[in-house]
Amino acid sequence: MKKILLVLFALAALTACKNRKNYVPDETLLNTKWLLQTLNSEAVDTVESEGVKSVFLFLEEGTNQLNGFAGCNRFFGSYEELEDNGLKFSEVMSTKMGCDRLELEEKILLLLNQITRYEIKDNILYMMTDDGGAASFKASAIE
Repeated sequence: MKKILLVLFALAALTACKNRKNYVPDETLLNTKWLLQTLNSEAVDTVESEGVKSVFLFLEEGTNQLNGFAGCNRFFGSYEELEDNGLKFSEVMSTKMGCDRLELEEKILLLLNQITRYEIKDNILYMMTDDGGAASFKASAIE
């Protein structure tokens, strides 16, 4: 009986360690890596492959700094949290490399500059503009 309990305990411990790598944090706007899922109601390919990285954003708590990857280039800027889930990005800039996803990148950067509010539900971050633009992001596992 003791051997069976010991084996079960060891399996549980190994499973816990293995699952820790894929742990998704509680949904918080700040200090979470958010992977783009949709942009203006259109699905975005989120599968990483050789030479193609996922589009993401990260808002750093305490510094009010925004950074991420928009399809071709890294971007950065600042953010301000406002009342009632208000959100404003400013000074959003990016590096200037070219690639075949440049059109997607331009749409993302344009939308970020127009975001006015957000909502988080079931590990999905929804960002909206006043004129109906929107993007959704999924919280990613901690790497």
